[in-house]
Amino acid sequence: MLLLMQRFARRLRPLKNVFLILILLSFIAFAMNVLAVEPLGEDKFLIPILVGLLWSLFLYSFIGLFQEIPGPSKEKLGFFGRIKVKIKLGLYWLLGCVSILISIAVLVVSFRLISVWD
Repeated sequence: MLLLMQRFARRLRPLKNVFLILILLSFIAFAMNVLAVEPLGEDKFLIPILVGLLWSLFLYSFIGLFQEIPGPSKEKLGFFGRIKVKIKLGLYWLLGCVSILISIAVLVVSFRLISVWD
């Protein structure tokens, strides 16, 4: 599972800056729409902006987390060194499970928001 996530994150690595720009633009558009002094009356772009912000945040953090996963060390390690490597891999595995759950949650929220959007 971790190697698959690492491969996916490495394939998306060239788009990391694009996702960062999308995060900034979506956040600015969301803030302008919500904090407008004079209500525009039509906030028909608020839901797509929010969905874009959610996906951009998720993918940007996914790339940052799973771009480099520590593998087992080639050198001979002592008892505590092996424990340390196993704890790191266990934490990455836990982060992988959490990111799968978050992606499912973002997918469900996206479908619900898009279904409400007129």
